[in-house]
Amino acid sequence: MGLTSFLLKLARKILEQVLESWTQQCVNVIQQQVLEEIMGIIGNRENIWRGEDAEQFQEVLQKQIVSAVQDVIGVSTRTCDGLRQAAEVITQADTQAAGLVSDLKGTFARIYNN
Repeated sequence: MGLTSFLLKLARKILEQVLESWTQQCVNVIQQQVLEEIMGIIGNRENIWRGEDAEQFQEVLQKQIVSAVQDVIGVSTRTCDGLRQAAEVITQADTQAAGLVSDLKGTFARIYNN
């Protein structure tokens, strides 16, 4: 294994760890801090609406907020998935390039050895 391959594998492993940690932290912060805080505010009907249809308004608002939070989590997850796919493409491209260089070296070696 060459130094370049080793460094690429090391970088890929570090990237995977960072992405995993980032995804977990992002989802946890959104779910545990942001969503809980918003739901706490909405849960107290007197903070957002008083009077007629207050319960319906609260339910609609909660559904919309939960949906928006799920969208944010989805974007975060898809971003990490895209970065993982990009890392895979880079690894595949590196492997293909190394193979092409090796083939080219073989071709030149045959040409100059004849």
